[in-house]
Amino acid sequence: MNKNALAEVLPAKPQEMTDAELFIFKEVLHFVYPGLVEIYEERAAIMEFDGGMSRGQAERLAAILVRYMIDQLILRMGNLSDQLQLFNGEKDD
Repeated sequence: MNKNALAEVLPAKPQEMTDAELFIFKEVLHFVYPGLVEIYEERAAIMEFDGGMSRGQAERLAAILVRYMIDQLILRMGNLSDQLQLFNGEKDD
């Protein structure tokens, strides 16, 4: 499974995710980005207990935050890949 698989699983509007979609998101997150599972769970717990949100709202908002982090990671890795290609003389710009 490639790193973009999570972006394909997460709907454009995570706040509108069904319970089944949220479950699939969490399973794919655990498989593709295991290091982000703890961040996801921590953010959801903070929003639920300190923010007074329902568990479902907190988990959906945490999914939005994690999705943003993943998008930024993919963007930066793409930029890093381009920079390495330029450094190695493999790409002409």
